[in-house]
Amino acid sequence: MNLYTIHILFLGIAFFQTLFIFVQWLFFRREEYLFYIAYNTPHIFFFLFSINESRPYPAVSITERLRRITYQPLGIFSYWMYLCFARSFLNLKNSQPRVYTYVSRMETVMLVFIAVCIVLAPFRLQTEYLALLYFIGYIVMLYFCIPAFVLMLRQKDILNNFLVFGCFFYVAGGFSGMVFNYALNKFSSNNLNVFFGVEIGILLELLLLNTGFMLKNRILQHQVLGGQSKILSERKMDW
Repeated sequence: MNLYTIHILFLGIAFFQTLFIFVQWLFFRREEYLFYIAYNTPHIFFFLFSINESRPYPAVSITERLRRITYQPLGIFSYWMYLCFARSFLNLKNSQPRVYTYVSRMETVMLVFIAVCIVLAPFRLQTEYLALLYFIGYIVMLYFCIPAFVLMLRQKDILNNFLVFGCFFYVAGGFSGMVFNYALNKFSSNNLNVFFGVEIGILLELLLLNTGFMLKNRILQHQVLGGQSKILSERKMDW
């Protein structure tokens, strides 16, 4: 099995997961499913672009300006959508206002970073400088992530735990990929080996969050059944 086959297998899994979540949304119509699709879809395009550029003869020719506008902003956009997913999945604004404050700050940082990347796109900065900027943005994101993680874990809520550990694997995978990329080639080439970390992190996050989705559906089902039982009991008392 060659390098391209492994990455294409990952793309297949990511595509199937996106399709699966879309079907779930058709049934349940909850916005966290849409945010999760919006988080997962950039991975597909990001890795498609990367695989295309790493080939000796790319199947699709992408201009340098378009690559600069899409390559790093796609990664940050996926993190932003994951935060939106977390906010909706846990109803943070109402249930955990302190965590919601940290998440809102992280969202602001990510929007600023996307804007900066787009503004810098016309300037022909070297790839390693843009990658270094991306790395700095990652550190800032971690600065806000850690206290949010600590607050969520202290509550000892099982849904919190699924999301925190899923996010941890995703963030750790991306961070390890950047460290490996710098150690290997100082951010100066498109070596597909640097993506193994983030791919493994995404797959682990996928396993945890699928379990989290099933658990939340079960909790909501129990709440509905409990509400129905309460209504029936009240009606019997009225009779």
